[in-house]
Amino acid sequence: MASLFHREDKAKIAFTEQQRQLRAIHDRALSDPAIRRHWNVIGSGPLGAKAGDLLLKTNHSISARFEPNRRVVLAMGFFDGFYEKNSVLKTNNPEKRIRRVNDGSFSAPEMELFMQISAGFKGTPIAIRSSAHGDCKGTGTYTSTFYANSETPQENANQVANAVKRVVASQFTEDAVAFRKDAGLQEGMAVIIERVIGQPVDDYSFAPNFSGFGYTHLSERGGFVKVVAGMPTGAVQSKEGEKFVAGEGDRPEHIFIHKFRGQDSDLKYGRTVERQHDIFGEDGTHAEVNSDKAVRTFETKGGVLLRQLENFGELCGNPQYVEWTGVLHGGNLRYTLLQTADIEPKVDYFEFPKDPKNVVFSSSIVTGSGQIECDGLVIAHLGSNLEKLAEFNKKHRNYVLAYNSELVSQEARIPYSYVNNASVIIDYGLHHAADPISHWKGQLDATKHLFLVVDELEKDMLDSLKASGRKENVGNLSVYDVKLRVTASERMQEAVVQII
Repeated sequence: MASLFHREDKAKIAFTEQQRQLRAIHDRALSDPAIRRHWNVIGSGPLGAKAGDLLLKTNHSISARFEPNRRVVLAMGFFDGFYEKNSVLKTNNPEKRIRRVNDGSFSAPEMELFMQISAGFKGTPIAIRSSAHGDCKGTGTYTSTFYANSETPQENANQVANAVKRVVASQFTEDAVAFRKDAGLQEGMAVIIERVIGQPVDDYSFAPNFSGFGYTHLSERGGFVKVVAGMPTGAVQSKEGEKFVAGEGDRPEHIFIHKFRGQDSDLKYGRTVERQHDIFGEDGTHAEVNSDKAVRTFETKGGVLLRQLENFGELCGNPQYVEWTGVLHGGNLRYTLLQTADIEPKVDYFEFPKDPKNVVFSSSIVTGSGQIECDGLVIAHLGSNLEKLAEFNKKHRNYVLAYNSELVSQEARIPYSYVNNASVIIDYGLHHAADPISHWKGQLDATKHLFLVVDELEKDMLDSLKASGRKENVGNLSVYDVKLRVTASERMQEAVVQII
């Protein structure tokens, strides 16, 4: 046991040294006046992956003609005094930590600082965003929030403080704890405060015209972006938008948008709402789009955006994951990067079986690559008790989970901590509320899970499972005691699951 603790201590020491060196790199970048013009870092310690990547790539993004956004970062060390004052870290219970953060108070100098930060944004709406270790690829694990920043200086300071506490508290949720454990990440949260890119929608709401996420060049087909009208959360969750892949189709200057009711941030009341947007039409003019027009094609200078993204990736020297937002100014869209991270093209080091036997699932929609053997299969049918799934997940590891696609939607979600011990997760069914992978955002990719999408379960497949393994029902879950081999390739978009 002592040797285990020794290894853990050495790992923590190595991680601390790595973060110290990384902060030194960030400080050197801040010595550049061109970068310092857009960044203000307060406090000691790490900046987190989201802030750190954006900071180091500031000049590259400007060179690629993205509009810079001024950002204030509260580094992880900024919160040391807050944690001590409110006894946050003196308990290991996540729920107590969350309660102590939310009930905690900042010092008078810290509240004065929040007032100055709020005043520095001159009454424009502001976003308060998380920046944790290793969380820069749209995982959705931590909280981001918005505030109108339009009250008295003291009220603005109070609201900023409350928003910061919400973001900091999100590192202690059950999903966040499970995510860090599975991804091999350390605790710690920095906070980004920045201007919300957008324009008023009505007296209470504020939103950009378009937002999206995507990847720069990954293969011979190039990169792609996913675009929605409104807030970027709608793009990451694949609501009301469409992928546009470079080089596909006959109209490379177009992005195809199928619906126009996206999420706005209702800043006055701190929630997101569904609203109709004003966006610009095919001739570049500002035009109102009625929500009953389900399918229209709009000229959005998609080719220009992709060229900007490709140029950005080339300047960075690696393919990039990006989240961006765009606002119309005088008939032209101005794009701002919200998040970016280096990505590595997937490489497969195995061969698929030439004539696979005892196949119970096959898929042509795949995230993750690998070949693993799993112990057992759980099928969550429509109407399954997900609390029973959570109980099963706590007691079992390295199993395959298949869940009915109708169990999830934007309103009904399966928490990551309910499934994190499964090695392979399969979304099956014909009725998806959105792109299936969007339910998990980047969580499964970051934690090296395999994710497959398949059609409805077939009777022959169920019969072969029953014949090969013991079955029991738990809370309307079908649990099969079988050995399975899963072979998956993200690059080839192919996967098979076999009984062994």
